[in-house]
Amino acid sequence: MNDKYTLTIPLINALSTPSTRETYYGELSRAGAQRVLLCPPRLLGSADERPAVLESLDENLRFYAAKGLEVGVWLDGLGHGAPLTGPETYLAGCYTPICSLDGVESQDSYCPLDPSFAQAYCAMIRDVAALHPALILIDDDFRLSLRNGHDVGCACTRHLDAYTQRLGKRITRDALAQQIFSGGPNRYRDIWLDLMGDTLRDFARLLRQTVDAVDPSIRLGHCACIPTWDTDGVDSLELAQIFAGSTRPLLRLIGAPYWAATRSFGMRSP
Repeated sequence: MNDKYTLTIPLINALSTPSTRETYYGELSRAGAQRVLLCPPRLLGSADERPAVLESLDENLRFYAAKGLEVGVWLDGLGHGAPLTGPETYLAGCYTPICSLDGVESQDSYCPLDPSFAQAYCAMIRDVAALHPALILIDDDFRLSLRNGHDVGCACTRHLDAYTQRLGKRITRDALAQQIFSGGPNRYRDIWLDLMGDTLRDFARLLRQTVDAVDPSIRLGHCACIPTWDTDGVDSLELAQIFAGSTRPLLRLIGAPYWAATRSFGMRSP
């Protein structure tokens, strides 16, 4: 194994049980893995089930760490893990949904400007940090854009109010969309992108502070995605630095083998 790289393999936490752990460890060893990322279900929406999931996470963390592996936890971010078909929603009515400039609200993703959502997410990540994993990786749903419709950022009522404060006057979603998607450089677009970037920067800092309050040695990072290189007003490198705090930055670059299998983003399978 090249010592410049760390082979990391994700593992669905629920599948790693007392009867399967040794088998999974054998396969991890055969592959030459140096790190395993345990993937629990969406903990934010399963408060009643969280104690049992955390207990399982704790057991798996201890087991694989005792085997000499670096062990982390891979968590969802702002959302996109609800069923992809049908009318099902995730935590419907609980928090302010991310909203496109068309006024279309997400069914499974929530705005970090909602203090109730931010408080709940911090409580969740605090519970995970209390297990003292080596690292916590947030999925590529740590983004505001690329969800539905004209979705450069989040145009929920909270963001429209914040935008009004920065712009100095109120503007409708339709008028704002015209300014953002047409014409040359302009103040409306600049303020919008600054607001989106600050939203993610501030939330990343809040999560880093939450983890630091439990264990400042835990590396906190995220998965890059398409909009956090441009349309979210902040790039993934800057977010990685914020998440890192005093630890070494952690960033998973965008891309996955299943893209080719499913022909995602125009890719073709071999």
